Amino acid sequence: MSFRFQRRIKIAPGLNLNISKSGVGVSAGIKGATVSAGKRGLYGNLGLPGTGLSYRSKLNKEESRRQPSPAAHLRSYLEAGNELAVRISVESDGDVTILGMNGEAFSDNELSVIRKYLGDTIRDALASHCEVMNSNLEELKNIHKGTLPASNHSNYEPRPFNSPRPAKSKPLSYGLWGFIWPPQKRRITELNQLLEKEHTEALKRWNSEKKKHFELEEKRKKLETEDIFESQNALAAVLEYYLADIDWPVETLIDFDFGDDSSTVAIDIDLPTEDQFPDIEYKVPGRQLKITRSRINTTRRRGMYRDYAHGAALRIAGLIFNHLPPVNTCVISAYTQSDEGDVYLYSVIVRRDEWEKLNFGLWNESEPVTLFDHFTFTRNMTKTGIFKPVTPLNLDSLN
Repeated sequence: MSFRFQRRIKIAPGLNLNISKSGVGVSAGIKGATVSAGKRGLYGNLGLPGTGLSYRSKLNKEESRRQPSPAAHLRSYLEAGNELAVRISVESDGDVTILGMNGEAFSDNELSVIRKYLGDTIRDALASHCEVMNSNLEELKNIHKGTLPASNHSNYEPRPFNSPRPAKSKPLSYGLWGFIWPPQKRRITELNQLLEKEHTEALKRWNSEKKKHFELEEKRKKLETEDIFESQNALAAVLEYYLADIDWPVETLIDFDFGDDSSTVAIDIDLPTEDQFPDIEYKVPGRQLKITRSRINTTRRRGMYRDYAHGAALRIAGLIFNHLPPVNTCVISAYTQSDEGDVYLYSVIVRRDEWEKLNFGLWNESEPVTLFDHFTFTRNMTKTGIFKPVTPLNLDSLN
């Protein structure tokens, strides 16, 4: 049985910044996130009257030449400590584009003013964003740090229904004009009726989604607290659920097969090859408003690949022994695909009683490679982290 997880690292082009008082967030896919910036700092999703393009739209370029230019207006505005809402996007080459809130371009003179007064703020935001994106590389080598201890009982936890109840809009007021002119009153009445209808329909959908959510939770509760002790299909469903719940930093293909009595399970992990592994770091060079990308060195990438390959197996073993009480032993193997076929990097046999003896208090300080020493495994790896093919263990090896 197999299934595919889509947990891909997607780093630039099209990276976006979402900046607020609490820090910098990252979203991928949609180009251009709202940034509000001023001499006193950054504020997320903030458009104040008289700022951004609404401010610029008030500048009449056809007025007398004696009037200050738009750039001069903007300079005075920012010097006064006001905020300016702009949109920032980073192109595939790392160059930064600064636009108005509606996507309209600033003139060269206006951009010069923005860079002068908001440059440090934007640069700090870009640097913070680079730190977030670079942290994905650290997650690759630290995937084992989320590993769970063993448990002999179900660890089902209900998921809350987080969708907020639709708010009811306040009825539109008739106003004085509505009382003295019947057509206006009818129009307001129709609009209020439409708002009421839309709220009723939204509430109906919300109640339906809420009911469906709790029905699914009841099924999941039964699956995890009762069915897993009686059915391999239930074990497989629970294993799939929690494997998909792991935030895999790279796309991962996993195959698994239970033994005849459900006390054993074999896992195969399809890993990317080392040269397919993420190896890009991002930084803001000097005082420039741009992001540059560079490859990490081979030694560092190989170390991250080695740690991820071992850490993935440990993470899966912890999931099995924490959420599948009937399973006492698992054999986990990792392989890569090549033109010559599947090439196995290692196989490890992990037993529940061995897992229960581990000191998880020291887990985060331990390297994934050394943690394999607690178990039976086959692996041919050089001191520098280069894997050589091995013959994988199988369920027969557990007897």
